[in-house]
Amino acid sequence: ITGSHGITVEADRLFGEMDYADQDLLVLPGGMPGTTNLKNCDRLLELLHSFHKQGKMLAAICAAPTVFGHMGILEGKKATCYPGCEDGLGGADFLAQRVVVDGNITTSRGVGTAISFALSLIEQLYDKEKAEAIRSSIVYGH
Repeated sequence: ITGSHGITVEADRLFGEMDYADQDLLVLPGGMPGTTNLKNCDRLLELLHSFHKQGKMLAAICAAPTVFGHMGILEGKKATCYPGCEDGLGGADFLAQRVVVDGNITTSRGVGTAISFALSLIEQLYDKEKAEAIRSSIVYGH
């Protein structure tokens, strides 16, 4: 697929070929029309519902948190998203923060918050020490 900025990405496997049973986290990238395509993918929505029911981690950045809003899983939770997408958060308590973690759901605002988002996910999957080691190695925030 070629994105809106002309960057082509080729998958090494198709969605239907993947086994998600042992995965701990699903991350949704943002952007348009990608977010709309994610909302319209029934197989993805089923997988997200399954992860959510199992308490597995879900994460989304930019406009993609609206996929979770569309599904109704942000109701009463804290979340963030790309500016202007707040109405799509489906009853979430919007916070204008770089990264918001509420239970098993992590949301972030956009490309400018991507490193903070990634470091938060690393800390959640591993620990604070691992996230700090990576933060230092990429000279982020120092």
